[in-house]
Amino acid sequence: MKSPVRLVSLLLSAVLLASGCSVLNAENIPVSTGVEDPYDVTVFFPDALNLANGAAVKIDGATVGRVEEITTENFEAKVLLNMDGKTKLPSDTVFRLRPTTALGELFVEVIRGDRKKLLTSGAVVQSAQTRTAPTVEDGLAAASLLINGGSLSQIKTIVAEVNTALDGRKGTVKDFINNSGSLIHTLNASKADIDEFLSSLARTSTLLNEREGKINRAIRLVGPVSEVIRRNSGEVTELLQELQGMSENVDALVSATKGDVTATAEEIGPVLDTLSTNSTQAKAMLIKATRLSGLIDRAVPTEYLNLSLVLRLSADFGLPRSAARTGVVR
Repeated sequence: MKSPVRLVSLLLSAVLLASGCSVLNAENIPVSTGVEDPYDVTVFFPDALNLANGAAVKIDGATVGRVEEITTENFEAKVLLNMDGKTKLPSDTVFRLRPTTALGELFVEVIRGDRKKLLTSGAVVQSAQTRTAPTVEDGLAAASLLINGGSLSQIKTIVAEVNTALDGRKGTVKDFINNSGSLIHTLNASKADIDEFLSSLARTSTLLNEREGKINRAIRLVGPVSEVIRRNSGEVTELLQELQGMSENVDALVSATKGDVTATAEEIGPVLDTLSTNSTQAKAMLIKATRLSGLIDRAVPTEYLNLSLVLRLSADFGLPRSAARTGVVR
């Protein structure tokens, strides 16, 4: 009797086990994220390819959260991060996707910001604050582009063109390089002069900048003046021609009177020397003459003055002193 009962029990167990396998599987087993007192932050990435649900969120290598959900919105990846409540992040924090190793899984790297305002639960970080580190795939793609039709082919073309340009002109190029070396040596030897020139140019620029207003006014005034000259160009030309003729006459006059002017300058030299020697007496005489003119103005209220002079001349008037003493007139 025990065999039928055991058989029924085994059948019931098999049925229950088969029906429960569709419910009890690994995906439906609740798994702890390892995050205490969590809060959610939504981050938008331009591209989150190969980022998996449950990927780690790290700061300086320490895990501080997990990727909870990845969706798309407005052609961007919308990533919901479940962050540790003990980790406070400034509002300008940067989130970057990077692999653990060259061929490893992606994780979210957190680079703290400097602002005092913090991200709270439900905060949204736009793609402007996100980065994506280059992956091995990106490096291989760039290398493929470089090798298969990128810059290497252009470099080959450049080298070929340079060879064509230098073909048969090696001597000219060599001379050019030697002359360039001499020029550089000369410039290096004149470095002090060049520095002085640049300093003078800087001072001139500063002065022109300080007088910018005056220069602008002068330029504005030049316009009407140039217009007047343009309208009277014929008269200006005649004036310049007359000035040329006058300069020729002045040159002839100076050439003709140069000897007389030189002699006069030589003769007036002793007079000036005497005045310089007796400058004190000359000054006193000039002061007295000035006072005399004031006295005459007070004494003569009109414009005329009647004078009566008696002139007494001796017989030897006008003769040299020696002749006056001897009485001999020569």
